[in-house]
Amino acid sequence: MPYEPNAADQEHGKGLFVFYDNWCPMCTRTMRFYRKWDWFKRITFMPAREEQILEQFQVDQEQALKRMVAVKYTKKKKYRMTANAAKHLETQQFEGIDTIYHMSRQIPILWVLVPFLYAARILGIGAYVYDWIASSRKIIPIGQCEGDVCMIPKR
Repeated sequence: MPYEPNAADQEHGKGLFVFYDNWCPMCTRTMRFYRKWDWFKRITFMPAREEQILEQFQVDQEQALKRMVAVKYTKKKKYRMTANAAKHLETQQFEGIDTIYHMSRQIPILWVLVPFLYAARILGIGAYVYDWIASSRKIIPIGQCEGDVCMIPKR
């Protein structure tokens, strides 16, 4: 069943929705790390292989499988939150190192990393390192195994 963001989620700061490759062990570990430290539940993680959810958030699946993608909802400055709040929300989309940066900004214990992530983003080093790490990850297709054997596709 697709997740439906509601006004209450966005009003209480739960406006960062992160799409990760749930067939990637490294991506899943990263998601678990951030979920563990997200004491205020500001980030909602969703699998990038669920096409219905991706369509709902207007996220390209190929892009989300290559790099983590985040969708952030913010209030338009002119409007207060009302029962019809969805009309008054703006969305921003981030990918790769920008997603890591925005996730880290949501978690107080990781704020010490934010200046370094910001500098890495601005200098272009962050995207390069992120892409290098992402290109070396392994994919284990969940539910696609025969018996006790799973084929790991070559990249």
